[in-house]
Amino acid sequence: MFKLVSFNLNKFTQTLSIKATAFILCFAFPALVWAQTAPAAPGAAPVGATPPPGPSFLMQLPMILLFVGLFYFIMIAPQKKQQKQVQDFQKTLSRGDEVITTSGIIGRIAGITEKVVTLEVCEGTELRVVRDHVIRKLKDMTQAEVKA
Repeated sequence: MFKLVSFNLNKFTQTLSIKATAFILCFAFPALVWAQTAPAAPGAAPVGATPPPGPSFLMQLPMILLFVGLFYFIMIAPQKKQQKQVQDFQKTLSRGDEVITTSGIIGRIAGITEKVVTLEVCEGTELRVVRDHVIRKLKDMTQAEVKA
């Protein structure tokens, strides 16, 4: 079974290389030949002359810094702000709060430690959840979100 697959793969590769070679011979090579034999435009640099240097690094540096700054203010700063708000919220959790976890579980905090929150999801049913997965209080949601 493996020999058959490798044979088909080799045939595919051979077919692909034949097509690539045909493309180069038919289209790319003649274009290169014609480009090399074309007469120089009036006022053009002589053949073999080095092209003029491009913009220096110091000229490109302000544009690079601009893009880095935009990237920071559009993506990194808002994420840091949101992360800090969630961490501050998680520090203020207390027993009796109704909360929502990242997985969508709604419950009342029955117990809380440094790393684990015990949620009472219904009378007599408690779940232990990692504290970092509690994302917001239920009272922060609108009534339409709760009913849906």
